Amino acid sequence: MSLEASLKEPMTWQGWDTKVDACVSRWAQRLAGAPGSTREIGTAALGACTDALESKASAWAREARAEGQDPQPFDDNLARYRKDALDLAMFNVAMARAGNCGVPK
Repeated sequence: MSLEASLKEPMTWQGWDTKVDACVSRWAQRLAGAPGSTREIGTAALGACTDALESKASAWAREARAEGQDPQPFDDNLARYRKDALDLAMFNVAMARAGNCGVPK
């Protein structure tokens, strides 16, 4: 596939998964020094990554339909992805607060 063709291809849900993880980790670690509970800071980090989370859920549904599968409702997938991302965010906040990692660039 040419570069031009690959740029026109929509990103797969796996590609969005990587972007969501990177976004959530980056924001959670950047916000870790702010006052608030780990959950509050993790939720704030998720707010910065809402577009990526929605794009991941949309890409998954698009791919499932293309493969002839009946995708779960968008809101169900989005809720599951948000829960997973919140877990990751809280983990990154805890790590940053413990001083075991620096802010990713």
